[in-house]
Order: sequence, then C-alpha cells, then structure tokens
Amino acid sequence: MHKVSISIKKGAILDILKASLLSLVICLILALILSILIKLIGLSEKTIFPLVQIVKLLSVSGGIIIGFKEKFGGAWKGCVTGLLFSLTSIFVFLILGGKLSSSSFSFYEIASGVSIGMITGIVSVNLRQKNTPS
Repeated sequence: MHKVSISIKKGAILDILKASLLSLVICLILALILSILIKLIGLSEKTIFPLVQIVKLLSVSGGIIIGFKEKFGGAWKGCVTGLLFSLTSIFVFLILGGKLSSSSFSFYEIASGVSIGMITGIVSVNLRQKNTPS
C-alpha cells in the first residue's frame, strides 16, 4: 500500500487567507460604490447583474494579485481563494441583505469565482517569477 502525503507550505495558506480577505474587502468597497451609482443614475435590473459580476471578477483578481507573495502553486491557490471568496461573499451579503433566496447562492457564482481565481493565480505567480532577478 502506497502512502500519499500532501505537503502544503505555511506561505501558501497565508497567501490564500490574505488574498481571500483582500478580495472580500475590495468587493465590499466596490459594492458600496456600485450601490451609490445605482441610486444616483437609476440603472435597470438588466444592467445590475453584469455589473455585480464585474465587481466580483475585479475583487478576486485584485485580492490575488495583491495577496499572493509566494511564487508557486498559482492554479490551486487561485482556485481555493476563488472558492473561499465566493462562499464568504455569499454569506456576508446574505447577512447584509437579511434574507436567503435562490439568487443568493448559485453554482454560477462559485464556478466563476473558482475559474477567475485559477486564471488570475496562474498569471500572478508567473508574472512574479519573471519579475524577480535570478
């Protein structure tokens, strides 16, 4: 019987937690700005959903770009960060909104968070590797 061991470095866990927290903070700030714009401009329901998705995309990307310091594991760290951000943002906005609806928790939200997290994680780690002197 083969023994399988998984080694996760402390730096990777810190990167994931830091990036998730930064993503959530960025999301809350952008959501506040978006809600002010919606009140001032009076956007339609059709425009709000894509704007919310853009806010989440920018939040996850920004959190990962700022939060990742270790130069390895971009794909899996990005996926975990995207998943953690998606789940925490759903629950934070659930607490702020005060009600649970079918639109609060969707597979699309989680899948898009994980996907953009993976892509941004790969790009972020690879850019950091190219920018450091050998």
